[in-house]
Amino acid sequence: MACLAIAALGVFLLLDPSTFTIALGSTMTFTPIDVAYDGLSGVFVVALGIVGFAASVAALDSAVNEPANGITGVAYPTFLLSLLLVFGASDAFAFLLAWEVMAVSSAALVVGARPSPDQVRAGYLYLAVTHLATAALLVAFALLTAQADGQVAVASWRATVPAMPKLELDLVFGLLVIG
Repeated sequence: MACLAIAALGVFLLLDPSTFTIALGSTMTFTPIDVAYDGLSGVFVVALGIVGFAASVAALDSAVNEPANGITGVAYPTFLLSLLLVFGASDAFAFLLAWEVMAVSSAALVVGARPSPDQVRAGYLYLAVTHLATAALLVAFALLTAQADGQVAVASWRATVPAMPKLELDLVFGLLVIG
C-alpha cells in the first residue's frame, strides 16, 4: 500500500508544475532533512512506487516459502523511504544521509536474517562498492560546494556550474557518474 502512495505522490509531482518542499529537524540553524520534489523527481518517484509495488508482490510470493523476519521487515521500508529522500534531496547533507541509509538498509536486504557465507560476502562487497561511490560523491560535492562559496544547496550549485572551468566540470561529472 505504501508503494502505491509513493507512486501517487510521483503522479502528483508530474501533474503539478510547482516544487513541493519539506524541511524536517533543525540543529543549530541547520536542517538535516531538506527535500524538494519537482516534475523530474516525480518521474523517479513514480518508478520507485511501481518497482517497489512489484517487489512487494514478489516478496508476498516468497513469504509462503520463507517466513518473514525482523531484518527485512525493517530494512525494506527503510530502503524505500531512503530512496524517496534521495530523489528529493535539496542539499548535500540530506542526499548523503539518505544515500547512507539506503546503502545500509539494502546491504541488510542482501545479507538477510540467516545468511549463507556467500550472502555475507555479497553484503560486504556491496557495502564496499557503495562506500567507494559515496567517496566519489563526496569529492564531487566538495568541488561543487567550493565553487558555490561554501553553499551545500543543490540550487546554489546549479547557479555556479556555468562558471566552472571545463576540466573541473568534467571531473565533477565523472565523479557523479562513478557515484
